[in-house]
Amino acid sequence: MSNNLVIIESPNKIKTITKYLGNDYQIIATVGHLRDIPKSNFNAFDPKTFEPKWKIIRKPKDKKEIIDVIDKQAKKAKKIYLATDPDREGEAIAWHVYDLFEKTEKDKCVRITFNEITEEAIKKAIKNERKIQIAWVHSQFVRRILDRVIGYDLSKFVHKKFNGISAGRVQSVVLKLLDLREKQIANFKPKKWFTIDVKLKNGDQITLFELKPNISSNDYEIVGNEIHFKTKEIATKVVQNLSDNFHVSLIDPPKLINYSSKDPYKTSTLQQDAITKLGWSLNRIVSVIQNLYEGIDLGNDRLALITYPRTDSIRMADTFIKKAKDFIRKTYGEKYVAQKKRSLKSQKQKENVQDAHECIRVIDPYLTPEKLKNKINEDYYKMYQLIWQRTIASLMSPMVVETKTIKFLNNICQFHTTNKKIIFDGFKHIYPQTNEHNIERKNYKLGEKYVAKTIETNEHVSKPPERYSPASLIKILDESGIGRPSTYKIMADIVLTRGYCQLINRSYCLTPIGTQVIEGLNKYFDDVINFDFTRKMEQRLDAIANEKEKWNEWLILFVPKFKQRVDEISKKFVNTSLNVGRKCPQCGHQLVYRFSKITKKQFIGCSNYPKCKYVEFPQPPKIEIKCPKCGGNLLYRFSKIRKKQFIGCSNYPKCNFICSSLEQLQKQSTPKK
Repeated sequence: MSNNLVIIESPNKIKTITKYLGNDYQIIATVGHLRDIPKSNFNAFDPKTFEPKWKIIRKPKDKKEIIDVIDKQAKKAKKIYLATDPDREGEAIAWHVYDLFEKTEKDKCVRITFNEITEEAIKKAIKNERKIQIAWVHSQFVRRILDRVIGYDLSKFVHKKFNGISAGRVQSVVLKLLDLREKQIANFKPKKWFTIDVKLKNGDQITLFELKPNISSNDYEIVGNEIHFKTKEIATKVVQNLSDNFHVSLIDPPKLINYSSKDPYKTSTLQQDAITKLGWSLNRIVSVIQNLYEGIDLGNDRLALITYPRTDSIRMADTFIKKAKDFIRKTYGEKYVAQKKRSLKSQKQKENVQDAHECIRVIDPYLTPEKLKNKINEDYYKMYQLIWQRTIASLMSPMVVETKTIKFLNNICQFHTTNKKIIFDGFKHIYPQTNEHNIERKNYKLGEKYVAKTIETNEHVSKPPERYSPASLIKILDESGIGRPSTYKIMADIVLTRGYCQLINRSYCLTPIGTQVIEGLNKYFDDVINFDFTRKMEQRLDAIANEKEKWNEWLILFVPKFKQRVDEISKKFVNTSLNVGRKCPQCGHQLVYRFSKITKKQFIGCSNYPKCKYVEFPQPPKIEIKCPKCGGNLLYRFSKIRKKQFIGCSNYPKCNFICSSLEQLQKQSTPKK
């Protein structure tokens, strides 16, 4: 019989942790939360104290069975280790386990946390047992109550007025971001300018940066190191006064510039990179990094490969830094080891950083991606390689680039070009980036003459801001302080699942229902679904967690007034839907936009439903590429099992060709060189 009971969250960790602790420790997983507050606000909490009225979760899995197993084993154990995840949510789950015990079992409980699943980290955690941090638990209480109150009441409002699905605190802020971007695009006024671009016969490009004195400064502006003309006529006039000969008039002394590596990964930056570099969805990213953290089977062994993946810290443990620098020294040489300790200034300046643990890093720097290439699947390998390179590069010396500016004279007009040459590759030795720092050109000499191959006047037009992609949305959420490592994926996904926007060409595009919902929320609840409210709420949660504020003070002030306001506004409206502007061809009633809970897609239906069941489904864009298997037409289809759209052949079932996306189809159809 095991003397010790260890309670964790994920069953995927059990095998890895058991390997390190042995048979004297029994490990049981809660499989996430055991209890939650009811969906109905009437029974969710005490109306005066806001003490939550917890209920055991019954769906989709009945947690009563898990609680019974934990309770039975707890009675047998001499000591109980609450080892849920090392964040506020994990602290709350540990408290729920503790709170469900009788006093005898409560007296056996201690709290332990570890940032990585290694023998050293787990045994160190056991030696450093502590009590549950109740302030962290209370902070999580407030978050859950606010999400339930705001989400429940605003959802009633948008459903009644717009036939929308929901309007939670998180999704409404994202919806507001998307709406603001749409307004920026709609109100954008393009700006036009002209440049003079010269290409020399030796292949180098040179840029105009200084004009003759007789050209009025009202006709152009200097942007960076380039002159932008306001009209084509002025630019053409300058070109007409230029000869084909350009003389080297000045060569600036060379300068050495150090380029430091990027910070190690935190949740938001890793998700952004995986989206842009690997082309993955958020679901795929989160699943892969969670498995790398919990442990991967390597033949006869199981090993955790990275640290805890939900963090907004870029800090590294000193012990790891020493080990990683030893690896760099032995593998690449002393000159590649960073001499200065990495500055955390940028992190300290940002508000609301929860620095409870480290950045996302590899556990063993000596375990290179090459050593794992044939031992783990391709997804795990690609993600591990991404994290390993970023981890090690962040501890390597800067890249040193020599820059030299060469200036040319032509009819009193000054042109210039810059030579860039990598003197020392530093971190770039293992962390590939663009080649912009290695532009090597001809070795120019003072007074030399160079002949132009082309002298052109080119028109430029400014472009409107781009719609948010999953990567850029996570970036703005992180930079604005309105997201958290555990919520980025939820915030990016929920507006899609609610039908308020669609992901078209990897960009979020609002649907008519999404536009109507956010317009209504902006009109009546702008003070709640704005960025400042969300940011200040995160600050208040931090204050509660740091024992600087009582957990229920603000709830007592905010919630009753908010609920009363929602009720008063909701009473003014009758149940309406968003009209399409056409009548039903079958019964003559108005057509309205609706949302399918099955396909998670918007469709058009009759307002006379259920008497009239007429529906229209928006036609997806036509696929120009033919089926690579039989040459037939390809169509967008929807999988009821996987709840996802895919591309299939119109000749099905004779031809069973399928493809997950248009991007994948284009790659398959591109001839290999």
